[in-house]
Amino acid sequence: MQALGQAGRIPPVLVGIGLHAGEAVTGNIGSAQRQQYSVTGNVVILASREVLEHAGALAGARSLGPQRLKGREQPIEVFRIA
Repeated sequence: MQALGQAGRIPPVLVGIGLHAGEAVTGNIGSAQRQQYSVTGNVVILASREVLEHAGALAGARSLGPQRLKGREQPIEVFRIA
């Protein structure tokens, strides 16, 4: 994706992945004309420290500090891995 963006073939793209441990609802949503596979639930919306606790010491994991997240009243601590 980086090479395609630098070549001007696609708009520049930054990719990030959020992780959380817990139950979620998954499945196809939409109409017969437009469907997509989706995952939802509180664990999907909120990336939590639990993943770091369950995964153990991860090389390069560092806190980005409390961040305001859409749909949350209180700031949530966010971690960067890599």
